[in-house]
Amino acid sequence: MEHPSRTCRADGKPKEPLIAAPYPLPFTEHETAAAPVEALRPWCAPCWRKAKKRNKELAAELRRQQLHEAQTALPMDLFGGER
Repeated sequence: MEHPSRTCRADGKPKEPLIAAPYPLPFTEHETAAAPVEALRPWCAPCWRKAKKRNKELAAELRRQQLHEAQTALPMDLFGGER
């Protein structure tokens, strides 16, 4: 097995303990916990945190888009006037 990112240790720092998590990292903790052993890969802590942050940002953007679509689907006269 190899680390998902091949460039994270290029700075010459000593290796730190690795975290076992699926690659690519799922969006939810439930999906991560339910991943089969065969899907697990070693992650260093900095790369794992970056992946979690990226997933959090992507999930927030998806929620924002869904909210926008839901709001634009509302009838124009719902609040007593036009938008």
